[in-house]
Amino acid sequence: MPRDYKIKRSYKDHRRTFKARPRPFSIILTIVAVVALIFVGISAYGPVAGFISQQLNQSPEQFVPPEETPPPPPVEVPPPPPPEETESLSFPDRPEYIKAVLMNRETASDPDMWEEFAREIIREYNTVMVEIKNADGYVLFNSSNQRALAWGAVTEDTVDLSALAEFLLERQLYLAVSMSSFLDPIAARADRLNNAIIHRPTGQIWLDNTLDLGGRPWLNPFSASAREYLMQIALEAADMGAVLVVFDNYHFPLDVTNSADFGYIGGFTRSQVLTAFADEMHYALGERDIRFAVQMPWWVLNYPDGANFAALYAGNPADIALEILLDVDPERLPADSISDVAEYLAARLPAWLEDRNVRVLGAVDAREDHIATVSLMLGLEDANVGISDFVIR
Repeated sequence: MPRDYKIKRSYKDHRRTFKARPRPFSIILTIVAVVALIFVGISAYGPVAGFISQQLNQSPEQFVPPEETPPPPPVEVPPPPPPEETESLSFPDRPEYIKAVLMNRETASDPDMWEEFAREIIREYNTVMVEIKNADGYVLFNSSNQRALAWGAVTEDTVDLSALAEFLLERQLYLAVSMSSFLDPIAARADRLNNAIIHRPTGQIWLDNTLDLGGRPWLNPFSASAREYLMQIALEAADMGAVLVVFDNYHFPLDVTNSADFGYIGGFTRSQVLTAFADEMHYALGERDIRFAVQMPWWVLNYPDGANFAALYAGNPADIALEILLDVDPERLPADSISDVAEYLAARLPAWLEDRNVRVLGAVDAREDHIATVSLMLGLEDANVGISDFVIR
């Protein structure tokens, strides 16, 4: 049966895409741009190709770098003027033997009195000794040690040690110093935990006697802090011009109650710690060409085997130091004359030293008569008892 409508058929080709037809003016502009680019390329090809060829054919020797601007010439600085010639002081050679006389604190702290003192002693002596720290713990010279200053140990009327050393140097004289070592109440009280010996029953600071009888605290020889303080004071004095440093009270205090607590001792004996510290002092001062001695009382000669010294030295005191300042004053020795003193020393010194390599200096108290003092010193020297260095106190 025939349909009553007509089917309209259309065909689409999916394989082709049709674009809008270009305009004639756009085509003309495109052609012009292409032609211009071709012209520029042809024009630039020659110069560029020639430059590249020239660089490839040029050898390294032919290449000339661009000229650089030379640096400005250096500014000539005139040499400094030579220093003005000044008369320098050179210390005289160390004497083979020391003949020292003690200058008391009053004279040492007053420069106006130095000249008269020097005139009186310069013929018989070559060295002047001053005390720089006493048994009360006071530092008697112009020290800059921070601990001594903080503890109030440096006195107001101090000795200008550098000035005194220079004054003596100008007169070809030497400076020696002495100082109390472990007997130092100020340093012991100022830093009790690090420096002092402790009273074992109470934990308080230990005294060498009851307080009402003038008991005083001591520095603990086992304390590294205490030893360091003593070395600092000694080295400071040495740097100011001293050529001999003497330690007094260089031993343990006598402890009759056995109540002293020294804390940690590191397995060392008393004798070992004293000897080791003396060796340190010898080495530290010896590097500066300065002598170090330990002062001892005359009665150590009565016990050559070290007996009765267990509390103080724990052995023969002659083992402690390489140089010993020994008190040989006739008023202290059991002797009435110079010959008696010489006989006493000749009988005891060899046994006491036992062939040890120890140098002994003699400490003699000054007589009221200066001539008698010099006679005593020379008499002991002539007696050949092994003492040629003397300190007249």
